[in-house]
Amino acid sequence: MTPDLDLMRLRTLAVSGVACLADHHDGLRPAARPRPEQAVRVHEHHAEVDIVLAAGHSVLATTAGLRAAIAPLLAGRAVHITVTDVEGDPDAPTTTVVFRPRGA
Repeated sequence: MTPDLDLMRLRTLAVSGVACLADHHDGLRPAARPRPEQAVRVHEHHAEVDIVLAAGHSVLATTAGLRAAIAPLLAGRAVHITVTDVEGDPDAPTTTVVFRPRGA
């Protein structure tokens, strides 16, 4: 069963702490950069979601909320979340942080 990507995007954006879907990855040519609709991808055994965290929100609480919001749509697939930026926080680190559940 293929999950409804539009519904996954909507549920992602409804999670407290998610500022928006990520629309870029450092190091990619502008023509090759993913668009926001490509920030949610579903594979055979896992799903990947790229987000921008809202300033002042906990990464752990936001990613836990996001997993809870979209897991019912994924038929047991693992959820891998990449936080690419922190919105409105000029002191945020510029490195990308990836959170995956243990054992994934």
